[in-house]
Amino acid sequence: TYTGTTVEHVDTGKQTLSIKTREGERWTLHVSDPEMLKKQNVQKGDTVSVQVDTNNEVIKIAKAGESGSSGGGMEPGSGQ
Repeated sequence: TYTGTTVEHVDTGKQTLSIKTREGERWTLHVSDPEMLKKQNVQKGDTVSVQVDTNNEVIKIAKAGESGSSGGGMEPGSGQ
């Protein structure tokens, strides 16, 4: 798992994701499920965590700061 990586390029045609790690390493990895890129709406410049399998294929992507219980970053009581 690579955490705190920055998306450098998304190629939906080739099903690849190019990332830069916190340590400055650059990787271009194949994405096992092409729908994953669309579902996560991954774009250049996004900070993500990427989980890879033993074949170095991306099996999970999570954008930084996203969580089901975060409330979308809104302040409590806003919008009322």
